[in-house]
Amino acid sequence: MNHVRFHAITGDPILYIDHRRKPNGYIDGHCPFCHPSESIKQVYPVGDDAISVWDNLYPVVPEGMAQELVVESRVHDRMLGQHSAEAIAVLLWVIRERMKHLYDHPGVVYVSMFRNWGRQSGGTQPHPHSQLYALPFVPPAIEREREGFQRLHRAGCCPICREIDGMVPERLVAENEWAMAFAPYASMHPFEMWVTPRRHVGAFESIPDDVLTGMAAVLHQAVGALEKAIDGRAYNIILCHDRDEDYHLRFLVFARIFTSSGFVIGTGAGINGLDPERAVALLRGV
Repeated sequence: MNHVRFHAITGDPILYIDHRRKPNGYIDGHCPFCHPSESIKQVYPVGDDAISVWDNLYPVVPEGMAQELVVESRVHDRMLGQHSAEAIAVLLWVIRERMKHLYDHPGVVYVSMFRNWGRQSGGTQPHPHSQLYALPFVPPAIEREREGFQRLHRAGCCPICREIDGMVPERLVAENEWAMAFAPYASMHPFEMWVTPRRHVGAFESIPDDVLTGMAAVLHQAVGALEKAIDGRAYNIILCHDRDEDYHLRFLVFARIFTSSGFVIGTGAGINGLDPERAVALLRGV
């Protein structure tokens, strides 16, 4: 039975699961998303394609919580950057609406959204998709960021608004009137990008439609460039958001080129072999 325990020193949650027979599409070749299934909860047509929402048959979340998969295309090998900006806008709209639904479940205090692609990303299915986890706790990483936002707001600034206001061309990947994609000054991961609204918004489920569409266009450019630059290697997309008014949401996008070392795991300090300015030059050169 899935359940959660808490670290004796830090109090961080640890999820325990029983997936001894979970299939791995990278190994056995079977793709569940290429076949009709009773697990499909809803389908949203997009041109000649469709976005579908599935129940996860192998959930990670504790008993009583919900977990959904959002499959962005019927096409098995269509990468996110190969979609149109309009299709990505519909995908973000679906994710926003499903998040609203999950937040209505009893006991849910945070909905985590992420997208794994490639074996090194932690994913088990090569058919591109996103995941939504309804959780009974706020993730420790978001708790720490919330505290950082609050501390910096008391000092008079939002760190992401400050990054946007002081942006230099060497770290800018893409932008429009509503959103911006850039490499943060201190990036933890290779090819790390933050795709964020220019407007200070913290809760993704309440983001306005115009901002959502603007973010989709920038995400389309940024991820398309990343997929070309890393040429089939793994990457992750994580939605960092919070209902706290000091928080400024963003999509965290990064490549999984290096495996974390004992130093990184043991200390929590980062090692990045690709500085952000060089990464942006490579992204803009593809």
